[in-house]
Amino acid sequence: MDSFEKYYIAVVRLLTHRPRSEKELFDYLLKKKAPSDVSRAVIAKIQEQRFQNDLEFARWWVQSRTRYKAKSNLIIKMELRQKGVSDEIIQSALNEKTDDYKTDGQKAEIIAKKYLKRILSLPKNDQYRRMSSYLSQKGFDYDTIRRVIDDIL
Repeated sequence: MDSFEKYYIAVVRLLTHRPRSEKELFDYLLKKKAPSDVSRAVIAKIQEQRFQNDLEFARWWVQSRTRYKAKSNLIIKMELRQKGVSDEIIQSALNEKTDDYKTDGQKAEIIAKKYLKRILSLPKNDQYRRMSSYLSQKGFDYDTIRRVIDDIL
């Protein structure tokens, strides 16, 4: 088995777990100490066979983070940038969302309503403070947080 095959099989195996960005694949091959020319050839072959596509990866990431993690668009953008996805692809993936709640305000409201059940027994001041902190950790801006909390509390 030559080095191309060895690294190709390793990347295909990695892609069976979840989609990956092109940068993640390069980083993986770098960690495996693959020569750069072999890395480029492996990733070109993977993309040619449509096993990897940054736009598809970004769509998957946005859907996953919106549906299961309830992250703000700001956090999702930051995560995708860290994974090497271009700003154009990120914006395209965010614009294609098909969720029931597309805006950060709608997401924040849903998250806040769920979290309110956990802190309902606390005094109003503590509820406000904790809710604000919780939504801030999820990546929502101050204006959105204030508006949502004022609506709910």
